[in-house]
Amino acid sequence: HDNVLVAPPMPPGGVEEQSEDEEDDEYSDEEEAAEEAASLDRFRLRLPTSHSVAIRGHTKVVTVISLDAAGARMVTGSSDYSMRMYDFNGMASDFRPFRMMEEPMGSYQLRSVDWSPSNSNFVVGASSPQPKLFDRDGKELSTLKRGDMYLRDLKHTQGHIAAVTCVRWHPSESLLIATAGEDGSVRTWDVEHASNRDDKTAIAGKSGQLRCWPVKDTRGHRSAVTSFDWHSDGQTIALSSADGSIQLIDTRHHDTKSQLIATGAHVEGTLTACVRFAPATAGSGAGHLLASRGGVGDDTMKLWDLRMFRAAAAATLGGGRTCAAQPVHCWSGLRNNYATAPCVWSPNGQLLCTGTSVDKGEDSEGALLAFRIDAPVTEPPLRESVGPKVSVAALAWHPRLNQIFAGGSDGAVLGFYEPSMSERGLLYCASRAVKRREVEMGDVSAMQALNIRTPHALPLFKEGLTKSRKRGREREIEKDGERRIPMRPPPGVGTGGRVGSNVSHALIKTVDKNLNSFRDEDPREALLKFAELTERDPLWTKAYAKTQPKNILAKTVDPADDEKDLLPQ
Repeated sequence: HDNVLVAPPMPPGGVEEQSEDEEDDEYSDEEEAAEEAASLDRFRLRLPTSHSVAIRGHTKVVTVISLDAAGARMVTGSSDYSMRMYDFNGMASDFRPFRMMEEPMGSYQLRSVDWSPSNSNFVVGASSPQPKLFDRDGKELSTLKRGDMYLRDLKHTQGHIAAVTCVRWHPSESLLIATAGEDGSVRTWDVEHASNRDDKTAIAGKSGQLRCWPVKDTRGHRSAVTSFDWHSDGQTIALSSADGSIQLIDTRHHDTKSQLIATGAHVEGTLTACVRFAPATAGSGAGHLLASRGGVGDDTMKLWDLRMFRAAAAATLGGGRTCAAQPVHCWSGLRNNYATAPCVWSPNGQLLCTGTSVDKGEDSEGALLAFRIDAPVTEPPLRESVGPKVSVAALAWHPRLNQIFAGGSDGAVLGFYEPSMSERGLLYCASRAVKRREVEMGDVSAMQALNIRTPHALPLFKEGLTKSRKRGREREIEKDGERRIPMRPPPGVGTGGRVGSNVSHALIKTVDKNLNSFRDEDPREALLKFAELTERDPLWTKAYAKTQPKNILAKTVDPADDEKDLLPQ
């Protein structure tokens, strides 16, 4: 009975193949379970990333994105110096802006844009020392005054003397804005006086500036302000300095110094990109939370508790203003290559969202990362890709629409939304069909084919290119100048078949060449050579041919007769 087979033998390798299939099934089940868990987390935390649309138009990296409080209009700015305005209520699925401004701030890169609480105006800050105010339709209202760079005390200047880095409207007052710049100061302005300012009031010193807070580091030196934010109560300003510190200013205090300085918050010299207070809708305890995003070279995002700042400052010797507080959370490894990369809060205050960058030549993709503030640091974030080799340089999360807008390094604005969680905004225009006439008029290739370009036309009738840019216009101006300047003679020995001479010799030769044809010519003969033509076919005196006598002119003139006439009688 030992040689009797109870069952057929297993094929060779059958057990191993069956185990590999089971492992693949287990892996796929784990991936599906992870995806389902992530989707549940997104739904529970109200993260609207199930759908996305690309809004294209800029040619370079998008640096600023701002939406009004109602979520009806959006302003975007790019490193190509242009600014675009979008109206979600009147926009179709082609996402065409209703207003495009090529260089609203001149040849200065846009850094910050913010809307007023009343949604009627917005302020734009660029690398220029003078921010500008615009109305809701993009019409420029006024330009804030520039300070006197020769005054040492910044409190005595009526404006910034260096590039502006950040602008913020007061959370509740529609006539109060704050600006910060590389000159190391934070200033508040009265919009009404700034809008009505003219040359006379500017000379008198009434520029609309209300207060000025000079910002200094721990050594007492002037330090540039990289970013700041208003608290929801409108009484406290949190700012980040170039020395890596985070400082708090109480606007009710008569002192112009910072009331609290947290040193070593970020790496010194990396220019902290962003600081943001938690929203007021996050709850009572969230009013003490502050988030900060490291700049270029500091790939971190940190969460701070202001109560720990005050406790650490009170524990120092003498209860000073300087402290070295520890963050509540610190997320590292978040690559950042842009000084405008922000961090934004979710409307409910449970998530902190930021973007990552991709190094040049690296074969990877940028992403949006959302971190739970009540979870351990080791917990992986919720991740959404923005495209291969695309970095995130600007970010906005609108609390009313519950939609996220990310500005990419490819010049596109990527909008994320969830139909079951989001409201209006992209939901209106993403499903709205484009009218046939708009398609015909918006056909870029057709418009370019019909565009007749005349580069040598007069400036009054000259049309610019469809995609004119600053450098292109500079080249065109240089070419126009080259066309108008005549070719100069080579100095010294001639080259290229031209005889060398100086400018004076060339001018004399030109004048002499024109005069040589008239120098040896008799003026009388020059006139008489047209006499026969005039007699045969008079053009202007044909009507007088019958009434006028015939002219009798001498054929020759004897010089001796002229000499006799000159002799005295």
